[in-house]
Amino acid sequence: MNVRLTRNGLLAGPISASPEVLFAGALLLYLGTDPVLTACLAAAAVHESSHLFACRILGVRVLHLRLTLLGAVLETDSRCRSGVEELLVALAGPLVNLASVPVSLGISHSEGTALFAGASLLLGLFNLLPVAPLDGSRAVHGLCSVRGPLERADELTHRISFVGRCILAVPAAVLAVLGNWSLLLVTAWMALQQR
Repeated sequence: MNVRLTRNGLLAGPISASPEVLFAGALLLYLGTDPVLTACLAAAAVHESSHLFACRILGVRVLHLRLTLLGAVLETDSRCRSGVEELLVALAGPLVNLASVPVSLGISHSEGTALFAGASLLLGLFNLLPVAPLDGSRAVHGLCSVRGPLERADELTHRISFVGRCILAVPAAVLAVLGNWSLLLVTAWMALQQR
């Protein structure tokens, strides 16, 4: 496999990682592991693996997987995607996250399992929000494209995403005033991804 380090991050065949991911990985190696961070990374791995598995089952060809600081972005061969396939691939990650909560808590009641269940619950619910580039927005697009022309689905998804970002900005601003900037930063990142 051809592995290259470029200005835009690490490139290894069809998989790439942004510079931020490389920096965060190096920082984690330096600082050591944290149980909360480990649980979040495990929940994210389950989430993204579910998308890949759904693509594989449905025969959707994955062209590229880009790891970013806030998740992964799958680039698929859009010629082979129907609205139903887009809906199923989009919902695979959040639904598996939500299903893993009772399963993991049924297996063990350790602190690590509870942290994984909590991270899975938050990740699954957050990704169901109909705000681009989250999975909920892709699910809305898939559903709309089943019900009508692609151009109309694009327009409706864009409008719903804009309204969702505006609504999300309110609790993000309140949390920022209280000293927690994380949701505001994520909301700003999502707005930038929409451009």
